[in-house]
Amino acid sequence: MDIITLFVVVCSLETAFANPCIEFACDCQGTVVNCNQKNLVSIPDGIPTTTTELDLSQNSISTIAADAFINLTSLELLNFRSNKISSLTANVFNGLVSLKSLDLFRNDISTIAADTFKGLVSLEAIDLRFNKISTITANTFKDLMSLIIIFLSQNEISKLDKDAFTDLDTLEILFLDNNNISSIAIDTFKDLESLKSIYLNNNAFTTVSANIFRPMTNITLLYIDRNPLICCNMTDLIKWIASQSELSDILGTCFDFDAITEITEFHIANCSTQEPCKHDKHGKHGKDTNMKSDTILYKARTWKRNNQQ
Repeated sequence: MDIITLFVVVCSLETAFANPCIEFACDCQGTVVNCNQKNLVSIPDGIPTTTTELDLSQNSISTIAADAFINLTSLELLNFRSNKISSLTANVFNGLVSLKSLDLFRNDISTIAADTFKGLVSLEAIDLRFNKISTITANTFKDLMSLIIIFLSQNEISKLDKDAFTDLDTLEILFLDNNNISSIAIDTFKDLESLKSIYLNNNAFTTVSANIFRPMTNITLLYIDRNPLICCNMTDLIKWIASQSELSDILGTCFDFDAITEITEFHIANCSTQEPCKHDKHGKHGKDTNMKSDTILYKARTWKRNNQQ
């Protein structure tokens, strides 16, 4: 074997060992595996165990097999953006102990089983925007001890279990905007000690109560705009906002007394004139005083529809 031939053989062997998926269907560069737009209908076999980033976006993957990632203990970024996944089953991400970012943007996910994210102790960000999720059940995100941000925007969420966000001590940013949520149970966000930003805009709230939060928080941003909020139904929240020393970025309006008002500018003292509407259906003179409240609610909802067009 001459020197030139030997050199070519050695270089080929070095390339093969440096790039362990040289025979793999996807593109590889170091420990990054790119399977974007490869017409995949399932997760391919042969993903190198040293992979740190795996891009499976813009394919037609509809299911994730159990233990599909069991050997990918070094994986830090997993991208399933724009696929056809309809459900997430328990332990489906088993083994991904190093995963920091999970992108499930724009799929068809409608259900998330208990323990779906179990074991993802390093996960910092999860993106579930533009899916078909209607309910966030208790402990959906349980034990995600490193989680910083959750994107749940643009779903069909109408129900949040009061324990949906239990023990998320590190969570700082929560997006729940553009859903169908009309109410939130007491103490739903009480465990979110590190929460700084929460987006509740463009839902179906007519009121938001202070009792969903901790008495004192580190929240700096609260967006509740584009909801048919009625000012006198949320006086406790208005008082709570005034008591929060860190809260500086507030976006939201409410409707009452035939006017739309910035929440931060509404004077709750005016609400005493509406107290009979809340306690005495027929007032002192037998008139149905609830009619005024019904009219206010109708106008608020009409305002929301007009502002969405």
